[in-house]
Amino acid sequence: MRIKTKYEATEEEIRSLFRAHGIGKAGKSAALGDGEFNSAFKVTCEGGKDYVLKIAPPKEATVLSYEKNMMDSEVYWYRMMKENTDILCPDIYAVEM
Repeated sequence: MRIKTKYEATEEEIRSLFRAHGIGKAGKSAALGDGEFNSAFKVTCEGGKDYVLKIAPPKEATVLSYEKNMMDSEVYWYRMMKENTDILCPDIYAVEM
């Protein structure tokens, strides 16, 4: 089933994002999970390091009011936790708005 809020990134788009942000040379990627909002991919870079790439729904996607800008909030709270606590949370390598 195709979900309107999930962006279906191509391998080339993923490689291009990693290049543009200087993260590494992205190799193989695979979709993660069966969630129904964000797209998430496991991306393995040259050298074997794995990353998770999360992509918010397209701007034109119809979402509930509490879902608007949800990824912005997620990034904000990960940063706040990282800067102000010792709670383990993901490292953020790049954000595009």
